[in-house]
Amino acid sequence: MATTPPPGISSRTSPCSFASMRHSGSSTTTAASLTLWSTPSMAFSMSAVRLDLDDDDDSGVLDKLLSTRRWSGVGWMSQMEDPRCEPSAQLMRPMGSSVAFAKLDVWACGQGRRFFVSSPPAPRRPSVWKRRRTPGSTVRDWSQLPEDMLLIVLTGMHVADAVRYSAVCASWRAAYDAIRLHQLPSPRQPPCLLYASDAACPGVSALHCAATGAALRIPFPRAPLPRRPLLGSGHGWLVTADEASNLLLLNPVTGAEVALPLIAALHHVESFTDERGAPIYNVFENIRAYNFDTRQFVVNTEPTDLEPHRAHEFMYYRVVLSASPAAGHDCVVLILNMLQGEVSFARLGDERWTWVPAGQDTGLPWRYGYRDAMYNAFDGLFYLLQFNAAMCSLDLNGPSPVVRQVLGGVPKPVDPKKYLVQTPSGDMLQVWRLRKHIDTLTPVELPPDYVDDDDIQNPHLELKTLDLQLYKVDLKHQRLEMIESLPGHALFLSFNAAMCLSVKDFPGLKPNYAYVTNDCEEYVSMLKYNLREIGMWSIVDRSMSRLVDVSPVIYPWLNWPSPIWIRPSLF
Repeated sequence: MATTPPPGISSRTSPCSFASMRHSGSSTTTAASLTLWSTPSMAFSMSAVRLDLDDDDDSGVLDKLLSTRRWSGVGWMSQMEDPRCEPSAQLMRPMGSSVAFAKLDVWACGQGRRFFVSSPPAPRRPSVWKRRRTPGSTVRDWSQLPEDMLLIVLTGMHVADAVRYSAVCASWRAAYDAIRLHQLPSPRQPPCLLYASDAACPGVSALHCAATGAALRIPFPRAPLPRRPLLGSGHGWLVTADEASNLLLLNPVTGAEVALPLIAALHHVESFTDERGAPIYNVFENIRAYNFDTRQFVVNTEPTDLEPHRAHEFMYYRVVLSASPAAGHDCVVLILNMLQGEVSFARLGDERWTWVPAGQDTGLPWRYGYRDAMYNAFDGLFYLLQFNAAMCSLDLNGPSPVVRQVLGGVPKPVDPKKYLVQTPSGDMLQVWRLRKHIDTLTPVELPPDYVDDDDIQNPHLELKTLDLQLYKVDLKHQRLEMIESLPGHALFLSFNAAMCLSVKDFPGLKPNYAYVTNDCEEYVSMLKYNLREIGMWSIVDRSMSRLVDVSPVIYPWLNWPSPIWIRPSLF
């Protein structure tokens, strides 16, 4: 019997009793040792700790079902899917420190391939319902719903609905807080487009769900979103920067913030004050360049000066998270820092960024030139993508970084925007996005103080997608295989936030489509008034269509910061 919670279950939980499982309608007997983990708030998670089967034919199915799936919440089955189902065991748990028990029935159906968890209500509490009778009607006080029932409903909700749910009354808010405190499992969230909108009031942002069409306003009380650069997203958190260009991780749903090491803690950045006493950053690139006069390569040791409030425009190319910041020190943040695309990383709680230099000590073949990165949860490695499509794996699990080149470069006459994306099955894809500036002649509202002395920022220019090319990464043979379609899947591409999802999990999404936003570094950091491309690219037809209802009249988007895809999370 396990004595510690399995991964993903809060340490505040306590184990319950042993259960055996069997089914009727067959002579086969199926037995499984299960541990039920419960919290004082009557939420349950179940995981298999041992599986013994009499029928070898069912072994693979049941082992996969019981050992990889986690159930949460106490449910009431209104109708079993198989008439041969019968309750096979009851699991019982003390409710907090009292001696009362709640029963859970484990159902096994058919040939043991389907399992359900059901429960009768917990011991009835007094005054669960407050009724006020009027002629022909009954009014119930929904704030008095049992806590376990509230938790069941909450754990099955979309995050946007859960936030609205928490605003109903104090008891519903308490259930919402319990979900966040214990990090109880909830359904996988569909991607939402996060964008700034001042339709209601300044500083408000909006979340638009591409799968459901739902929209949610989110306030940013500490610093309004229009004053923050959005440098990426991962695990439901945004990557942004403060006034001094120091990186922060922000959960837009909960408002939680986590500070990362300072920008001056990068290996090639120094902070000082100029002759006027104003702070400034010196960035030492030390890039080797060819001197045509001396016909020799020389190292440029002169620093580049950056003002703190604008340094983020030049310093951060990619930011990738290995896990949610809720994981604490286990969350590794990898950055590809400009100006040349070098590699650094830090764990939550570190005071400095750790630079990954090129050379024999690390195995990194090139010091700079990296354009994208991703974390592979299947093997626990980061993967780095060069501008020429070459790839390296980066192992940060040991005392020192270990790098191995896994794919050579592919020379191309055109240098498209490149992404690294992982499919739900674990395959890695390179997505190449070809773009072109097009003058839309669309009227753009500019602020009264707008000045463009250098004529650099033409607000009428929009960066349009011309084509998307998909390549499957074959690590075994170290090659790229071009694919023409992505059946059953949808891509999401935005700055520092690329993902591939199965539409089976989110029926509202269209298969073989890429949901795209503008992700050019100049547009993200500097070109604040230029129009943004937001749409749906058909991978099969190679055409762009409008993302319907993203910009409703009540929540029109602002062009800056650039809208970004994010999968919301409550923790």
